[in-house]
Amino acid sequence: MGLVILTNDGNLCYQLTHPKFEHKKEYIVHGRSKTPEAALEIIRRGVRLADGPIKVDELVVIKISHQKIEFKVTIHEGRNHLVRRLCAAVGIELDSLTRVRIGDYELEDLAPGKYRQV
Repeated sequence: MGLVILTNDGNLCYQLTHPKFEHKKEYIVHGRSKTPEAALEIIRRGVRLADGPIKVDELVVIKISHQKIEFKVTIHEGRNHLVRRLCAAVGIELDSLTRVRIGDYELEDLAPGKYRQV
């Protein structure tokens, strides 16, 4: 869910997806955890996944209420389902995951199902 970029420009696609360019991807995470503060601290320190370690570029807590958690996380890697796997590794059950930025492209206030030509 969230920002999707559709293009037939091969150079743009390569630029946005190849790991060597390290474009930042930003996500809003809504989830649940029995120990939300501890889970976030583990994410901040870095987590070893089956395909190698991951350390997020930025993590900003939006809201913690009981066992519910909402935070913004920024990564520059492009491994498959990385944020989902990161959350699972620290015991966060996802309710929703929304990509809001890829590189210089941002979702901003675009309504679901709408698009913007750039």
